[in-house]
Amino acid sequence: LYGFKAYKSYFILGDYMVALGAGVTNKRPELDGEIRTTIDQTAWTDEVFSMKRGKMELVASGTHSLLSADGTPLWLVQKGKFAYSILPQYTKNASFICETLKTDWVKRNSANKSIKDLPSQVDILRLWIDHTQNPVNDTYGYVVYAGDGMPEAELPFEVLRNDTLVQAVKSKDGKVIEAVFYQSGEVLDKGDVRLEVSAPCTVLIEDINGKITISVTDAAMNAGLKEIVLQWNGRHIPVAMPQGAFCGKPANITL
Repeated sequence: LYGFKAYKSYFILGDYMVALGAGVTNKRPELDGEIRTTIDQTAWTDEVFSMKRGKMELVASGTHSLLSADGTPLWLVQKGKFAYSILPQYTKNASFICETLKTDWVKRNSANKSIKDLPSQVDILRLWIDHTQNPVNDTYGYVVYAGDGMPEAELPFEVLRNDTLVQAVKSKDGKVIEAVFYQSGEVLDKGDVRLEVSAPCTVLIEDINGKITISVTDAAMNAGLKEIVLQWNGRHIPVAMPQGAFCGKPANITL
């Protein structure tokens, strides 16, 4: 709204959602207020705990950091709900708070005047990342765990890259690779993964019972684009793009 810029991607790996951001820049730093990335803003309905190295601790009132004093990221979980953590290599400052706020339903929507018995206050759990008032090409990374129980002690994935050209993750067992390419000709080259694409796209590579399935999406919905060619670990893989009314739909192939 005020000249804010960022490149954002979301990846799903099993019970984990990984959110990456890069190039976070305030193009109107003369305006008051800090740039923040909201991790979540949800109803506070039960006890909230922080977890560090498997040890659970009930959260006290007030604002807290999602990084412990030694720089280790915490897991934050509301009883029976999602758990949240940050990727410290990309996130410098993240906080959370459990708070009770007054409501103003009419300010949100004048039609609420006719509704009776709306609550005068609400309990909210908020988590956010601070980028300061004048970020230039800042980054962030956070994780949401939606499985049963608590998240694993070691994250089952690794971030391969997070910048304004490529954002990508890989499962630790190597069976899933997910990437977003913002321009053609850029090479993702990390560890045992080397991937290049002929046009901006998102790529999902999965090893399912020994069969390699690849999904490629032309997010720009370029009607003139007939195919996207992948160069993956020495393989030349042309993928035909859906045409006509199906332009922009994912194209799937099995090797």
